[in-house]
Amino acid sequence: VSGSMEGERLAKCKQQLQECIKALNPKCRFTIVAFCDQVKVWEQSLQLATPKIKEKAKSFVSALQATGTTYTLKALLEGFKVEGADAMVLLSDGMPTERDAAGQEITQDKILETVDGENRLKKWRIDTFGYASQGPLGQFMKRLAQQNGGTFTPIN
Repeated sequence: VSGSMEGERLAKCKQQLQECIKALNPKCRFTIVAFCDQVKVWEQSLQLATPKIKEKAKSFVSALQATGTTYTLKALLEGFKVEGADAMVLLSDGMPTERDAAGQEITQDKILETVDGENRLKKWRIDTFGYASQGPLGQFMKRLAQQNGGTFTPIN
């Protein structure tokens, strides 16, 4: 959770995510990947959405704090490691800020190209939600979703 999510944005995000968790069908399996410049995976494997598991997931969400920058590619690649998943939902309020080993900025096009390579055989649906629906972030989030059979939803 990047530092720009501090305050009302983070509170709103937590509330909406907890409502989504609460609404999950008990037969659904899920996990959560939170990110800033570090990636935090709630559970490495998909968890059945039982009432007890949902409460644990909501506690994980409650404990999230805004810090760091926005390493979108790192989070997506970590998400692709989850065995048995077939979809991903990305929520972000900031432009990707990652750099490669040489210190060069990882561009939006490079992120899209890398995700395309990772998802070519998996064929996961990726839906995106973004706070900045206009401008470069909105365009990036729309492209990411469209490239992967998903939809972009702006958050106001």
